[in-house]
Order: sequence, then structure tokens, then C-alpha cells
Amino acid sequence: MPQQGDALQRPGAAIQSGLAPCPPAMDLETLGRYLPHKVIRRRVREAAVRRVRKDLILAGKSESELSTQDLEYLLADAEKDVLADIKQTGLLGALALLGINLF
Repeated sequence: MPQQGDALQRPGAAIQSGLAPCPPAMDLETLGRYLPHKVIRRRVREAAVRRVRKDLILAGKSESELSTQDLEYLLADAEKDVLADIKQTGLLGALALLGINLF
């Protein structure tokens, strides 16, 4: 019976032993399958929907005035902004823990 340590020593043994092989290159599409969890994606999407609805109210428009494609474009842009805010908050929190002040 092969052990987990054996799969690391022999190339191709991970496939034979039933262990999942690691991806060779970590590009953005590959990372999308491994990192975000469904709950995180849903929460980011909900925050993006709230942001888009707020922007539409401020612009004086309703969701029914826009096409589905336009709404998806606005949601995708808002999701990028939400993720950027999360990254910035995490970075500033880590810098605060290290005692580094940038402002």
C-alpha cells in the first residue's frame, strides 16, 4: 500500500496512488478553482449587487432600464472593486500588526 510520502518522491506516483496532483503553473484561471470558496464568492457578489443598486439609485435609474448584459458588466466591475477593497484592508491590517505606518 503506497503512502503519501512515496507519492512525493516518485514522479507520476500521485496519479497512481489516488492523490490529487498539484497544478504545474498557478495562473489566475487555475487559482480561481482552488482559492475562492462558494461562500466567499456569494458574499462578494452580494456586496457587488448592493454597490450597483446604490450607484443606480444615485444615477436616478432602475434595474429594468438596463439590459442583462449591462447589469452583468456593472456587477463584474463592482466585484473587482469589492475584491480590491478586501485586499487593501488585509494589507493595511497586516502592516498595522507589524507596526508599520504608511500614513
